Amino acid sequence: MRFLVLFFFSILMFSCYEDSEFFIPHDEEGPLESLKSLIPSTSDILQIDNGEDHVIVTDYNVQLLVESGTFLSKAEASDISYQLHLIEMKNYADFMLHNNDHYTGDKIYSPFYSIYVDASLNSNSLDLQTGEKLVVRVPSQEPVEELVLGRGMVNQNKLVFDYNIDGLVDDFSYTGWTSTSPDGTETIEYGYEFELGKPGWYSLASPVNNTRGDFEFCISVPDQFDKSNTLVYLLSSDFNFITRMNSDDYNPSFCSSELMLHEGGGVKLITISKIEDQYYFSENQVIITDNGLDISINPSLIKESELKQRILSL
Repeated sequence: MRFLVLFFFSILMFSCYEDSEFFIPHDEEGPLESLKSLIPSTSDILQIDNGEDHVIVTDYNVQLLVESGTFLSKAEASDISYQLHLIEMKNYADFMLHNNDHYTGDKIYSPFYSIYVDASLNSNSLDLQTGEKLVVRVPSQEPVEELVLGRGMVNQNKLVFDYNIDGLVDDFSYTGWTSTSPDGTETIEYGYEFELGKPGWYSLASPVNNTRGDFEFCISVPDQFDKSNTLVYLLSSDFNFITRMNSDDYNPSFCSSELMLHEGGGVKLITISKIEDQYYFSENQVIITDNGLDISINPSLIKESELKQRILSL
């Protein structure tokens, strides 16, 4: 079978759909919109020829195999092109950009890799043809312990994943495959391969054990910093975990409650603010020794270029 190999570069994508499974979290106003101008988006919109087989190689070297006739009938649409929408998440900058919250309320999972994929023609969403599958290959130098696959949904404009869905995929295994570089060199890669039967958000993650679920944190900041101009995040230093801390009209502090974390472990408390044309930032490391911590933070003025590097290095 002949495949057309596509290597793509990221472009910023702002798309949404009525169905929450296909909704890409966004915040048209406020601090999250300012964040989008700083962080490069690992997202793309590709034009796909329905009559060709494609191997799409992403920014994180993940392969997506899209055979001819996957979204449109080969017999009726062999010469038609459609748009394929892709988003990847692997690090804290990605999670922030797409408003991904790892807090699920009952158990903590540490994400290894997350992907969003769907297709459209003339602004109308396409489903996979009956019996067709998308093949995803995620490279990993060695097997990841207890890795599971989850499906994402958007709840109150936050992207969350459910890792307890039975029968989400028929086969999910650590295996090897042949990759071809842009100069034609072939190499053997190893990682996880699985098939998707419908578009949407998917995530590979490992469960985090030995956690307590009753931790509460609050951050107090000077009066000029509030929910209209400031983002506050709690990041685990022990595993991939991020949650956005919130404030309301009754409590100006930014808080998170009932968090499942390691007692004695570390967390980073991050604030990102934009007031008029100036950015402010703070990063504080905290060791979890007690519950109900209320920490006072005074964000510092920071250059836009430096802020970008600080976020990307988290």
